[in-house]
Amino acid sequence: MYSSPLVSQDLPGLSYCLLFDSKLEKMAFQEAKSTECDPMILLLAYDPEMDSTRYEQVHDEISGFARLLEDKKDRYRSESAFLNFVFNKVHQKYLKQFKGDEPFEGIFNGGTYNCVSGTALYACILNQLNYEVKLLETRYHLFLVVTLPDSTHALFEATDPLQGFVFNETRIEKQIKGYLANEKEALLRGDALSAPFNNECILNKVSFIELAGLHYYNIAVDLINKRNFYDAFRALRKANILYPSSHRITDLLELTRLKYNDELSEAYANN
Repeated sequence: MYSSPLVSQDLPGLSYCLLFDSKLEKMAFQEAKSTECDPMILLLAYDPEMDSTRYEQVHDEISGFARLLEDKKDRYRSESAFLNFVFNKVHQKYLKQFKGDEPFEGIFNGGTYNCVSGTALYACILNQLNYEVKLLETRYHLFLVVTLPDSTHALFEATDPLQGFVFNETRIEKQIKGYLANEKEALLRGDALSAPFNNECILNKVSFIELAGLHYYNIAVDLINKRNFYDAFRALRKANILYPSSHRITDLLELTRLKYNDELSEAYANN
């Protein structure tokens, strides 16, 4: 795409946009395909002011907190009781206030979180506690299910501090049906940004790396709401790298590209 000097100063062409905002972010994406990649680095590296020192501080803090939780495990007679304790302690220490557009680092800068960042925190801690974690996404929500050693399960709903720990197969099934019912209602209202392309309900298992892709997706949605289509496009490109099979990411990437091109064309016309 060709841009005149005047226009490109304020509205750069998408074909020339820089992908990464820091050395840490570039390193995180280079390591993303490695089995040893720490998903937390991908959840933090979106911030251009985040460096390796700050990342290591957060990583060490979470690792230390997980060890403190594990040290108390012997006090509990069952795995489910211990997991209930974990759920409550994480909420008490980190998840203070729900804020839909807050990125992951908000948890460590005042305790603000959303379903993606809160679930990501639980997933990182449970992973360090050696539990099998299944991350599940709908179009509007993210939650996780933990498999206990006896093959029973517990559901963690990060946005509900009072009843977000669900331990009972029947209750878990009911909870998931509720998520899907809410999604159908939202789609009928036309709440999906990508509805012009895709209005199907989804319930997908996602990996830790794909979770990081959804984090970039959330960042992009906030930027779109602020009509910052250029940076939203950049965030969605990164989301697409981490979660290439997500139709809602690819759909929103295309929609954002079209909106930004319209903005660029209008800028040309006015010069």
